[in-house]
Amino acid sequence: MMAHTEPVVVTVASAASMLSIGRSRVYELIASGDLASVKLGASRRVTIKSIRQLLGRAAQPPQRTHPAV
Repeated sequence: MMAHTEPVVVTVASAASMLSIGRSRVYELIASGDLASVKLGASRRVTIKSIRQLLGRAAQPPQRTHPAV
């Protein structure tokens, strides 16, 4: 009996769907280093870990640069 496991990587289209953004934006995030990806033959895959990290960074409140008045 095999246990259900979560994928380690997903297609660019799947990553876009998961993040509710377009594929072009996913490629921009890959190019900027905000999303990690691997090339498997002719296909590019985005790591689930990097998607989680991106969401974690986005969920954190912005840092204050000035003291509260």
